[in-house]
Amino acid sequence: MKKLVRISAILLVIVLALGALAACSLKPMSKKLIGKWVDTSALNSGYEFMEDGNVKITYANFTIPVINQVFNGTVDGIYTTSKTDDKNLITISYTVLLQSIQKTYEYNIKDGVLTLTDTENGNQTILKKGEVQTSGNVAG
Repeated sequence: MKKLVRISAILLVIVLALGALAACSLKPMSKKLIGKWVDTSALNSGYEFMEDGNVKITYANFTIPVINQVFNGTVDGIYTTSKTDDKNLITISYTVLLQSIQKTYEYNIKDGVLTLTDTENGNQTILKKGEVQTSGNVAG
């Protein structure tokens, strides 16, 4: 009987250790955001998410809300991620030509493709890993 308890205890320790190792190897969805993403519909637009919560956004022919001015260039911003129910959310905040913008998206990453779905209107942006082709920088 003691031998059976000892074997069971050893097996339990092994199973728990393997479970802990497997959990450590899983990369949280928010960590998968880190890096450069190119908009598949406009290869000169995209995002670069950094580990420290900063984001660099590159736009080509972006119409700024409220002032209806077209903007081409790069701006710096910040982002935060959260999880609600089964949804991964990202909120991106930045300033373009003195206009503060904050957008929240549901995001999903699958097979190297990032899908951002605007929580206000349901519009989707599809991005893939890569370098944005740009010609201008503008400080926010």
